[in-house]
Amino acid sequence: MQKWKFLLYGITGDLAKKKILPALAQFAFQNQNTVAIELIGYSRSQPDPVEISTILRENTPDRNHWIHAISFLQGEYLSPDTYFNIIRGLQDDERLITYLATPPHTFLKILQNSCPYSHRPIDIIMEKPFGENLTEAQHILDVVRVCDLGSHVHFCDHYLFKTSANPNPIDAKNFAEIRHEQLNKITVKIAEFVDVAGRGGYYDSIGAFKDMFIHTFSLAKIGLEFYTTQANIDFDSFVVKNFKHGQYSGYCVDAEVEKSQTDTYFKVNGEIMVNGKPVLIQLASGKRLKHKQTEVEMSFLPGDVLHWELAPQQFITRKQTDSNLQINLDKSKNLDHTNLFEDMLNGSEMRFVQPAEIITSWNMYDKILKFVKENPVELEIY
Repeated sequence: MQKWKFLLYGITGDLAKKKILPALAQFAFQNQNTVAIELIGYSRSQPDPVEISTILRENTPDRNHWIHAISFLQGEYLSPDTYFNIIRGLQDDERLITYLATPPHTFLKILQNSCPYSHRPIDIIMEKPFGENLTEAQHILDVVRVCDLGSHVHFCDHYLFKTSANPNPIDAKNFAEIRHEQLNKITVKIAEFVDVAGRGGYYDSIGAFKDMFIHTFSLAKIGLEFYTTQANIDFDSFVVKNFKHGQYSGYCVDAEVEKSQTDTYFKVNGEIMVNGKPVLIQLASGKRLKHKQTEVEMSFLPGDVLHWELAPQQFITRKQTDSNLQINLDKSKNLDHTNLFEDMLNGSEMRFVQPAEIITSWNMYDKILKFVKENPVELEIY
């Protein structure tokens, strides 16, 4: 049986409470005979042990959490002392899993604090965004390289851990022909019904574009790789064609601000080269839309369309002129982060974001910012 010390930086934050702790409870229940988990919650504010225990219990079928021990630490995230003390107490048969559910400006310093321990059984999970800009992302990757932490640091975009975010296991013979057709356009849409109430202080400093662009990029990359594993996808060739953004009416009330130019919706149209031919790419995401939907659609010449829906349903459809072929994807009830922890347990790196992808996504992000600066567009109210 593996023994995990699960050090959760930012245990009092929304990400921890809404995503990580429920998944950790589900994972611990499903793997109670495989891994023993000791949870260490680290935060700057005082955690509520009853609240944490309730979250864990509410996310298991038997209403009993299967975390073997729970303790809490309070202090500054950037202090090296906490990490040193935990490493010093790590037993030979224990593995330290550190999850950074903290603002991205803390990542670099926490990694630097981890630098002396690359010889120990440690793993560090970093949630997107990976830094706050391209320069900071490069600094993070430099520290990982110089400190020899490459095998210890895992970059996570939770959209890649959705059960339906891997179309490859489906019956490939039904899609073999399409892989010989010319890809014309790929569209990624992440529509959210929820507003920003309760998150206004954070969201107003970020906005939809910065918050969601990497998610849309990740899904576009998976779609392109599904189209053909032999595709030469040149993301560096990305050219912006147009950009629009908007803010839902009522945002300022929800965000508790008097006036704001923060976007809650964006759509970017561009072009990339795939196998030496131009392919249109459209990425869009927004809040307070009519319904929740996450989908990827690929259009081919002479006319096939591949429609891949990740939420709320999970299926992939091949639309042809005279017929449709729909295949339902795995209906697993696993939470996104439960799948992440399963991959950590099994040593699988396939769904984690690779360093080159981080740099590529930030380069594309900067190209879009440059386009917007040179071609200002009005923030529309919807």
